[in-house]
Amino acid sequence: MDRLIEIALPIIALLESGGDPNALNEREDAVGILQIRPICLRDVNENLREGPKFSLYDRRDPELSAKMFRAYIDWYLVVVPSERPEATIEKIARIWNGGPSGPSKQSTASYGMKAVKLFKELQNASKLNKISQSLTSCKCTHCAHRLFELLADDAAHRLGTGDHHEGP
Repeated sequence: MDRLIEIALPIIALLESGGDPNALNEREDAVGILQIRPICLRDVNENLREGPKFSLYDRRDPELSAKMFRAYIDWYLVVVPSERPEATIEKIARIWNGGPSGPSKQSTASYGMKAVKLFKELQNASKLNKISQSLTSCKCTHCAHRLFELLADDAAHRLGTGDHHEGP
């Protein structure tokens, strides 16, 4: 579970602020890399089982924001599981976006799907990067052709054409 929360954290940070620790949404008083609102901070502080409480200013610190995120998600995903059979990136995103009942709210569905889409894009980019690094070190025709196929697949995926090649 902790691993999934750690995977979700940068995805949520990218969705919320583009990774900007100074991001501010004045309308919602959402601050920092994870756009933490005062109500979320209160919730975290009320449910923290150990350690010091967080302040409004702590939302600007990416490390402290990450601790708040972990505490919030851990509380509503693990400690108070209610009817959440399995944890997923989508479920974590929807809890972060809509609170404890986020996974059942229609209003959080698109946010959850954005998180899943970004996760898949990052996963694909990481795989492509690893494969292309190994293939570019080899100069044989087969590897050059395979690298071209992978790059074409990636371009098709990004453009949404769906023209993906099945490879070895």
